[in-house]
Amino acid sequence: MIGSNKNAKQSGWIAIIGGIFQLIYGILAIFFPYSPGVYYGWDEGLWILANIGMAGAIFGILILNVGKPDSLTRLSGIAAIIGVFTRIIASIFIIMRSSWDPLPIILLSILLILGGMFALGIAILRGNKIKGWQSWTPILVSIFGFIVAALFSVSLFIHFILLGFWGVFWMLIGYVVISYVPENLTISN
Repeated sequence: MIGSNKNAKQSGWIAIIGGIFQLIYGILAIFFPYSPGVYYGWDEGLWILANIGMAGAIFGILILNVGKPDSLTRLSGIAAIIGVFTRIIASIFIIMRSSWDPLPIILLSILLILGGMFALGIAILRGNKIKGWQSWTPILVSIFGFIVAALFSVSLFIHFILLGFWGVFWMLIGYVVISYVPENLTISN
């Protein structure tokens, strides 16, 4: 185990708060639609906060240590975390209005996040410690994320609204983390 019940619960709450920022992002996308050449700046700031929530969700699952085999759990979690932090770097470049094109790094982050979460979901199902619909939340994050990513080329308006709604699935992971923290999960620092 790599943490304590306090760390797991904090990670769960970070996931829920990040998901709220992600929902705000989606609601604002209705009134401030994205199109090429449009720059708001605050939207990427909200997206950074949403990504911090995603990282909280992933760290919370890793702290619970509920996946099997351990190697799949760790590697998939690390891949997803690298994807989240890669996307944060892309957001910083966008906010700074860098001349560098962030699209390749955004695509890499999507692949790492969605692939990592899908593999993490498989590890959780194999671990059989989380039961019911809660065990499927990382896979649901990936499935909905792939749908949202595919809609980018169909409708930017719908894509960015659903990107915000994707926060609900991250919030569910936060809820699962908080609700599955065993009382005996304590490790001295």
